[in-house]
Amino acid sequence: MRAVFLTYDIPSKCKVTNPSYYLRNLGVRANLSVWIVPEHLVPWDYLGNLRDAGADVHTVRFDESEAPKLRKMAD
Repeated sequence: MRAVFLTYDIPSKCKVTNPSYYLRNLGVRANLSVWIVPEHLVPWDYLGNLRDAGADVHTVRFDESEAPKLRKMAD
């Protein structure tokens, strides 16, 4: 199974519903806003809608090639 690390932040000014309810049937919650989702179940359109509404959403595949992306998130 290939998986994706998914994290989000919803600023107080952002008018979106917390996606936890939607995500709980797709993956495993690691903590409040961090999920591990099988790659084939990642709801890319839904995440795009969250971004368009002002949420900060990041996804990183569990793959060595994604290490720079993960390091950038840590900055």
